[in-house]
Amino acid sequence: MTAAATDVRTWTLLIPAPVALWSANDSHRNGPRASSANRAAWRKAGYEAAQLHRLPRNLARIRLGFVFHFQTNHHRDALNYADTAKPVIDAFGPPFVQAPTAKKPKGAAAPGWTLIANDTPEFLESTSLAIGPLWRDVIAGADPLTARRLESKHGGLTVTITDLSAVHGG
Repeated sequence: MTAAATDVRTWTLLIPAPVALWSANDSHRNGPRASSANRAAWRKAGYEAAQLHRLPRNLARIRLGFVFHFQTNHHRDALNYADTAKPVIDAFGPPFVQAPTAKKPKGAAAPGWTLIANDTPEFLESTSLAIGPLWRDVIAGADPLTARRLESKHGGLTVTITDLSAVHGG
């Protein structure tokens, strides 16, 4: 093991689903307006999780792992749920601010923690997506206060963030 490998930090976040875990099929079926509302709720949840866990800011490079936890056991394809992971990834980046336009006279904004400067390959090495155990099983051992915070009728996410800054010379 090299000295740099000992400098790797990892955070594990449990994020209760504020809305449904959204698949590509849901996006096609429900249309752009519903998809936009779902993305906004997930981005906010990702930002609030970063805030709650007091994640650092301006890391040079990270790796992300997403585990989706549903309420029921059904056959699901993890890669199909990238539509849920992407807004959480966006929440770890910088805030989104759009200047006013003719179509949006008030402009637009979305929260961002600035864990990394951008979600491009320069800052985000990779992202893995997987299906895990049911959400109720994930939160079963939590203390009562944490279990109450994690309650969700939609399930939730486990997000693992690995800081690769030291490994990649950041």
